[in-house]
Amino acid sequence: MVKPSSLETQLTAVTQEFVSRIVSILRGASIDDVARLGSDEAPRTPARAQAHVAAPSAAPAAPARVSAARAHAAAASIPAAAERDERGTGRRMVTAKSVDALNAQTRPRDNRPRQTAEVRAELADRIVSTLRAATAPMNVRTLSSEMKVPVDLLTVPLLELRTEGRVSKHGEKRSTTYSVRE
Repeated sequence: MVKPSSLETQLTAVTQEFVSRIVSILRGASIDDVARLGSDEAPRTPARAQAHVAAPSAAPAAPARVSAARAHAAAASIPAAAERDERGTGRRMVTAKSVDALNAQTRPRDNRPRQTAEVRAELADRIVSTLRAATAPMNVRTLSSEMKVPVDLLTVPLLELRTEGRVSKHGEKRSTTYSVRE
């Protein structure tokens, strides 16, 4: 084995010292500081980074705030036909008028309005007609793409159709398919 040169030994020592200092700084930093490293809020100079690590805040970090632009965009994406729940829970109800608006966009589950019985019945009829037209049993993803409806909107109508005996379920978990009972 070749003995490393003096220069190589020096570079290795400096590199190891550099890495160990970075690791010690990261160990002392909060997760929020590390997460912000790629954002505009990240300290840009080593002195500011060291000051951040040397004086960690005693209070827990505040939750991330949504920018005004994102909040405005989220408010604009709510269908105009969505109405408030009559129980006053603050959740939106899906009406027949808002189904098309709901299908036109995808939203996180927590922000999606609740389905009314009318909408579930309409979806159930569409599910049955789509399954009748199919040559073989269909899985939920295929069914949702055929109907152009988000997958999670089909969960409750499919369950109701199964309990009514109008649709049969074949398989388990990811290999589940559905067909119309004749």
